[in-house]
Amino acid sequence: MALRSRCWELLSVCRNSGCGAAAFSTSSKPEVKPAVDPPENEAVAPEFTNRNPRNLELLALARKERGWGTVWPSREFWHRLRVTRTQHHIEAVVEHRNGQVVVSASTREWAIKKHLYSTKDVMACESIGRVLAGRCLEAGISFMVHQPTPWEAASDSVFLFPCTLKGFALILDIGYLHHNNSSIYQGLFMCQTEMQRLRNAMTEGGVVLQEPRRIYE
Repeated sequence: MALRSRCWELLSVCRNSGCGAAAFSTSSKPEVKPAVDPPENEAVAPEFTNRNPRNLELLALARKERGWGTVWPSREFWHRLRVTRTQHHIEAVVEHRNGQVVVSASTREWAIKKHLYSTKDVMACESIGRVLAGRCLEAGISFMVHQPTPWEAASDSVFLFPCTLKGFALILDIGYLHHNNSSIYQGLFMCQTEMQRLRNAMTEGGVVLQEPRRIYE
């Protein structure tokens, strides 16, 4: 009898404290449904703004201006190298297809001028090419086109043909050049003109003077 009364007392205490059979079972919460995106997130903007136009150029998908058939030099480029030679200075700029100058280097800059003996000789062209190549790589430009005008090419290629005969010029140096002492024949050993030195300096700096062909659909 004492044991039975003790059990009834424990049962009454559990009922009063709210710990019945449910107190010994695990409680489960209802499953939380994921939030549904509002319908405006699925709307596509009518206008798309490309914040990185250089990406399309690197993928060879950017648009190029073809221009007209009689236009020269051609306008089909993304970046173009222009070299301007004056009486005292040399300036090289990289021009975008929209006409804006992206990168430039000139012997008028004191940081370049103070290291040069002359601001218009061959070494000045090579120095400008090296400086411009470094600035192009810092700006993210790794390739461009160079289309010199015929008069620029003619002025820079005075000794271009003798340079192709470099091996023959060494043979002539044995006696012919020594007896004549003519300054024009000394050009046989100038195997790189000023413009060629600039182009080679930019190529050695990591810039490719040729753009990839655009991929058309």
